[in-house]
Amino acid sequence: MTDMTEPLTWTLVSVLGTGLLGTLALIARLIFQSIPTQFAGLRNEMVARFEAVDRQTKDRFDHLEKQMNIRFSNVDKQFEHVNQRFNQMDQRFERVDIRLDRIEGRLDKTDARIGKVELSLLDIDKDVQVIASRTFGDGEDEA
Repeated sequence: MTDMTEPLTWTLVSVLGTGLLGTLALIARLIFQSIPTQFAGLRNEMVARFEAVDRQTKDRFDHLEKQMNIRFSNVDKQFEHVNQRFNQMDQRFERVDIRLDRIEGRLDKTDARIGKVELSLLDIDKDVQVIASRTFGDGEDEA
C-alpha cells in the first residue's frame, strides 16, 4: 500500500476528484438543459390535450345546439298549428256570436209582437166584458 504523502497518490486523487466534479457538472448541466425541454414538451402535450378537449366540447355543444334547434323548430311548428286552430276557433266563435245576435234580434222582435198581442187581447177582453154587460146586463138587475 502506498502512503498518502507520495505525489502520485495526490495526483491520482486530484484526477479522480476532478473527474468526479466534471462528471457531476456534466450531469447537472444535462439535467438543467433537459428540464426546460421536458417542461416545454409537457406544456406542448398539455396544450394539445386541452385543445383536443376544447374541440370535443365544442363538437358536443355544436351537436347539442343542432338538436335543440331542431326540437325548438318542431315546438315552433306545433305552436303555429295550435295558433291556427285557435284562429279557426275564434272565427267559429265569431260566426256563432253573429248568429246569436241575429237570434237575439229576432227574439226581441217576437217579444215586441207578443207584447202587442197581449195589449190587443186586453183590449178585446175589455170589449168582450162591455158587450157581455150590455147584452146580459149587469148581474145586479137579475137579483
